[in-house]
Amino acid sequence: MSSKKVSFNVPVEDIRPLTSSTLGLVISRLSKKFQNNVNNLNEACKESDSLEILTKVQQLIEGLEESISELNELGNLIEEVPSIEPKVEE
Repeated sequence: MSSKKVSFNVPVEDIRPLTSSTLGLVISRLSKKFQNNVNNLNEACKESDSLEILTKVQQLIEGLEESISELNELGNLIEEVPSIEPKVEE
């Protein structure tokens, strides 16, 4: 997946929801790709030769590596999430 660096100002209180939404999108893609690759692998295990099964395993691994890369790219955004002040009990 290609990415583009963007720079813009947002209110501090919007950083956490923005980060949550962005992470949610990446995780949603991860989930869909993973499920699709697992289904393809299961079908290959039932009906294909060992080379095809290994190809499907490789596709599963590549999908996970792509997702890891996407999550790593969000590091700068995650770093901007403000700390939560501890609640003081009275």
